[in-house]
Amino acid sequence: MKRIFTFFIISNLFVISALAQSNFSISGIVKDNDTKQVMEYATVSLYNTSDSSLVTGLVTNLEGKFTLDNLKPGNYYVDVSFIGFKSKKIGNLVLSPSNPKIVLPVTYLGADADVIGEVEVTAIKQSVKYELDKKVVDVDKNIAASSGTAADVLATVPSVQTDIDGNVSLRGSSNFKVFINGRPSVLDANDALQQIPASTIENIEIITNPSAKYDAEGTGGIINIITKKQKLEGFSGIINVRGGIWDTYGGDATLSYKKKRFTFLLSGNYNHMGHPGTYESVMNTTLNDTTVSTINNGSKKRSFTRYNINAGIEYDITDNSFIGVSYRYGAFKMLSNDELDYQFINRTTGEEESFTNYNESLRKGPFHEFALNYGNTFKNKHELKAGVNYNFRNFLEQIDNKREDNDELIFNTKSEEKGPSSRLRINIDYTAPVGENSKFEFGFLQELSKGQDENIAYILDVNTNEFTEQNQFYSDLKNSKDIRAFYGTFSSKWKKLSYQIGVRSEHTNRTIESKNLNTTYKVKRLDLFPSTYFSYQFNDKHQMFLNYSKRINRPRPWYLEPNVIYSDANTLWGGNPDLLPEYIHSVELGWLYTFSKKGTWSNEVYFRNEQNVISFIRLPVDYQLTLQRPENVGVSNSVGLESSLSYLLLKWWNTDLMANLFYFNLKGSYQNISYDRSSFSYNFRWNNYFTIKKNTKFQFNASYSSPIVTAQGKDKYILSFDAGFRQSLLNKQLEIGLQGRNIFGTVKRQSINSGPNFDYSRVNKPKAPSIILSLSYKINNYKAKKPTFTDDGGGEF
Repeated sequence: MKRIFTFFIISNLFVISALAQSNFSISGIVKDNDTKQVMEYATVSLYNTSDSSLVTGLVTNLEGKFTLDNLKPGNYYVDVSFIGFKSKKIGNLVLSPSNPKIVLPVTYLGADADVIGEVEVTAIKQSVKYELDKKVVDVDKNIAASSGTAADVLATVPSVQTDIDGNVSLRGSSNFKVFINGRPSVLDANDALQQIPASTIENIEIITNPSAKYDAEGTGGIINIITKKQKLEGFSGIINVRGGIWDTYGGDATLSYKKKRFTFLLSGNYNHMGHPGTYESVMNTTLNDTTVSTINNGSKKRSFTRYNINAGIEYDITDNSFIGVSYRYGAFKMLSNDELDYQFINRTTGEEESFTNYNESLRKGPFHEFALNYGNTFKNKHELKAGVNYNFRNFLEQIDNKREDNDELIFNTKSEEKGPSSRLRINIDYTAPVGENSKFEFGFLQELSKGQDENIAYILDVNTNEFTEQNQFYSDLKNSKDIRAFYGTFSSKWKKLSYQIGVRSEHTNRTIESKNLNTTYKVKRLDLFPSTYFSYQFNDKHQMFLNYSKRINRPRPWYLEPNVIYSDANTLWGGNPDLLPEYIHSVELGWLYTFSKKGTWSNEVYFRNEQNVISFIRLPVDYQLTLQRPENVGVSNSVGLESSLSYLLLKWWNTDLMANLFYFNLKGSYQNISYDRSSFSYNFRWNNYFTIKKNTKFQFNASYSSPIVTAQGKDKYILSFDAGFRQSLLNKQLEIGLQGRNIFGTVKRQSINSGPNFDYSRVNKPKAPSIILSLSYKINNYKAKKPTFTDDGGGEF
């Protein structure tokens, strides 16, 4: 009897021990049924089979995987869902000591569609999806921007503002970086965004607080453009043409051919856009107890022409490795024509002078870009990526300024800036998984860039009708920059907590030489950039995240040039070789709430501290000329709340409400003059997406930006309304789109500035509305897919 009792006790102890030591879990992976791509942030909920009570829940990670662990033995079922997709229930999941781990087969989610009467309505996906360290913008949803560029798409998303000329800022900063498929663009940020057709974009990633594995350059963060790519075998493509009022027209085409392990890509685009408008400004200058007013008004017209051709080949060496090579050639041209009636009024003596000013400026230049990329995923799931990128560009800027009085030429200046620049970039990135939920990432970057600028200015002798060079404005400059960077990050997940810590080092070696000034400026600096990210998933509806990063904004080469040139008839531009880089410390705290199949609500509180703030200071030279130059004016702090609600109000009406409220404070001085400024500002957006029929969609957007202070004044409010319409035909092979921007003519850019001995105000109003008609035709099975080398989010070097 004692032996039986002893055996019973020991058996139960073994069972209890087994139950205690077993890690009962259910895991799997979620994919899109159409594209077969993994689905990040799909909601996975676990229920008790007996009473359908919710046990726990989470969202899938960046690889579409999930693991429900620390479970008790029992009978369960799993519900997998994502906005715009049919949910899927998986039942009869029994956990027991003999079956402690259940690995589900791949769960495929298909698009959700409902039929109401005679109208078939497809549920609309989120326009913006929130992930641990970025926002992902759904380009296809944005009808109002479908015939435009990347800049048009960004006009409707959180954290981004665009002005009447299409210039983009990220949370108020224009100093952000643009990446294309994870690599920095050869063009300036705004030029790059206005160069890329919206129809060629898979999605856009907004990274307001980049981690240590990203380039540390850019105060505002990173905008990463992910382009479309062929997935299925055979030939496919998409062709778009567009035309509109105000001298707007263009088109683009992307053709792909995939045969077994080879993929061939050829694409090109051409865009011409006109921006006519009116302009008024008043400047009052006081020198030597005399005040002179400069008043002008008239017309301003800008036109942008951009085109590029891209060709590439990618070869899948094995199922887990690839090599790709690509070449891109393109060019841009910006032409400005101003015709303004000027008045100079001496407020002290009452004397007046009037004339008409004609200012024509041209900026243009071609560029070439070569890229070689390699990637390999090893059997132990370690991953290696490497890339070499070389680009070359030429640049030319010409300004011709004339003054006429009763059709008689009384003044004429010309200036020219030209020079080539090039950049070589080599990167290596390695990912080493540690267990199921952790990984180390390491990387190296070597970037070498150089450029040369020559500035020449002429003035016309109206008596001899000959131009004479203005030697005081001549410069011949060479600049070079050498950046060497290393980074390391560790990320892991413990229960419901995900985190990443990392640090990046960047050594900068920069030289600027001026032959005519016989001067050389050198900068050598080693900087460390730490970052941390934390995300906690309370359940399938609530998620919070906290992150911190440090970044740098190095002055652009022309900011440092120690010379003065004309930028227009009344403005001289001067560089500042003593300019220091800006350093930015950024903290974000966020909360994401997911409505069951209806939408999401995101709230982010952010704080930014900026050292060595660079601002453009305007100072009078004489009664007609002002000098504008960049200066370090002090320290700024910004604290704000950004809220975004995306909700499916009805089966045919999806709405996005976005708000950004922030307090800005600047403390600093220049030449013993205080530039202390502070303001409370806000902007709102309301985007509405309507599915009229299965193939008929309509969009209406409204936005408002309140006044905001600058170092010497403030920019006034901007109110805008946009709309878009899209009709699909021929089984969605052909699409007709109609886009309207500034449809009520409410947009105008107004600013006021003041400083020692002057005050200045201006109003620039574009002609409205802007209407564009577009046609899009898909060939065969063209579908979007992230490129292989950016499947992890495209955020690395």
